Amino acid sequence: LLEEPKDLARENRCVRAWGETGLDFNRMFSPQKDQENCFSAQLSIAADLDLPLIFHERDSKGRFYEILRSDGPSAGGRGVIHCFSGTKEEMFKYLDLGYHIGITGILTIKQRGAALRELAPLIPEDRILIETDAPYLTPAPKKNKIRRNEPAFVKYVLLKLAEVRDTDPERLAEVIFQNTQNLYGTNFRV
Repeated sequence: LLEEPKDLARENRCVRAWGETGLDFNRMFSPQKDQENCFSAQLSIAADLDLPLIFHERDSKGRFYEILRSDGPSAGGRGVIHCFSGTKEEMFKYLDLGYHIGITGILTIKQRGAALRELAPLIPEDRILIETDAPYLTPAPKKNKIRRNEPAFVKYVLLKLAEVRDTDPERLAEVIFQNTQNLYGTNFRV
């Protein structure tokens, strides 16, 4: 099942990461054991291809971290915990493994983003990324005004992140751009 995407990634030099992969025990579209086996297999494939990973975790009650710690790349984390909305303890566990933390529009949502706004200043500058999660998680002030999220709205995540980190948005944008390039091995110029 995973051989075809693995072959495509191997043949195409434009592939910059493997994922989104992980565990989602919220909706249970697949049985837990199947998700765990697939996740472990994808960790192995990304290591074989030397690609960073984009991770998805939802309601796994620590199982995601256990598998990541035991089956993850031995050279340390090259990847991003996409759409992070976990606890302080979970965040530091992922950071200790070397991974980046991806921040989405959740940060801008008054009630739902409160805990994340407390954690965001604790993320090391060189390990923070921003994301859209389009078409989901539309950030304020666009939330409830626009039917679906789009990449252009990531600027609102950046602005809120700069506010909660008490830093200049322009400078933070440069930092995040460099973090993104470092993670994905690109060298774009702006």
